[in-house]
Amino acid sequence: DLSSLYNQFVLFKLTEKMRAQLPFAKYKQYPFDHLFHFVDSVENNFLRQLHQLEHETSKEAMEALTGYIKAHTLSNRYRSVGMVYNENIDTTLGTRKDRLTDYSLQRIKSLLQFDDKYYRVSDYVNAVYIILFRQFADMLYESKVNKNLTDKFAYISSQLPPKLKTPVLTMFIDYEMGITNDAAEIQSITESYFTNAAEEVYNSYVISKFRSLAALKKGLSAPSFTLTDDKGQAVTLDALKGKVIYMDFWYASCVPCHVLFGKLKPVKERFQNHPQVIFLNVSIDPESVWKTSLKKFNIAGYHVFTQNKG
Repeated sequence: DLSSLYNQFVLFKLTEKMRAQLPFAKYKQYPFDHLFHFVDSVENNFLRQLHQLEHETSKEAMEALTGYIKAHTLSNRYRSVGMVYNENIDTTLGTRKDRLTDYSLQRIKSLLQFDDKYYRVSDYVNAVYIILFRQFADMLYESKVNKNLTDKFAYISSQLPPKLKTPVLTMFIDYEMGITNDAAEIQSITESYFTNAAEEVYNSYVISKFRSLAALKKGLSAPSFTLTDDKGQAVTLDALKGKVIYMDFWYASCVPCHVLFGKLKPVKERFQNHPQVIFLNVSIDPESVWKTSLKKFNIAGYHVFTQNKG
C-alpha cells in the first residue's frame, strides 16, 4: 500500500546509495551520466510502483507522495553535480564540456526548473528552497550577484514558477528575519512579495513575524519592562534611562551562557564603579532554577534578573 511504498523509499536512503555510486562514476568518461541515470532509475522505479496504487488511494495522497519522491530525486541530482569535481553548476557547465553528453547537459540545465504542481508538498518546497539557497550562495561567492535583499529576492523570484513563488519566498524571508536587525529592509521585501490576497496564510505568517522584528528595530527605543533582581527588588527600564545597558538572556542549562559570564567578568570589573554602565543578565528560567544556578556556577555578583511571571 501507499504507506509501505513510502517507508520503502525512506529506507532506500537515496543519498547514501548515490554516494556509493560516486567512485564508479569518477572512473567513467561521462561521470554525470552514471549518477543521473542512477537517480533517474530510482525515481522511475518508485513512481511506477506508485502508479500501480493509483486506484487504491486519493488524488491528494498520490500528489503528496509523488512530490515527496521528486523532491528527493531533484535534491540528489543537484547534489551529485558538486560531488564529482567539488564545484558548482556554472563551473561544471563552463569547464567540463568534454565530460558532458547531451543527456547530462540537459539534466544539469533542468536542475533549476521546478514543477509548481507540488507547491503544496512541503518536502518539494523545501528542496527548491535549499537548491536556490545554495545556488545564490555560489553566485554570491563568485561576485555574480549582489548580497542586498532586493537583488536576492528578485533573483529567487525569477527562478520560480507562479505557484511556488510564495511558499519558497516565505522560507527565504523567514531565514532573513532570523539573521537581520534591519526591519526597514525586510519591510520593503514584504511589501513587494507578500501582498497577494490569494496567499493569505503565508502573508499572515510573514506579517506577524515582521511585526515582532519591527518592535526591536535597530535605532528604536527599547520596550518598557519590569524585572526582579536576586534580592527581590523591582528594576524598571525607565529607572535606568540615560545609562548604557548591556543586556543578555540566559538559562540554567545553556553552557555558552556560562562561558559568556566568565568572558564578561573582566569587562564588568572594568566598569563596576562607573555609575552610567549597567549589566543585566536576564534569566528565562523559573526563580527557583536561576537562583540555584547562581550558586552552582559561581556567578553571584552579576546583576541577574528574571521575568516577573517566573
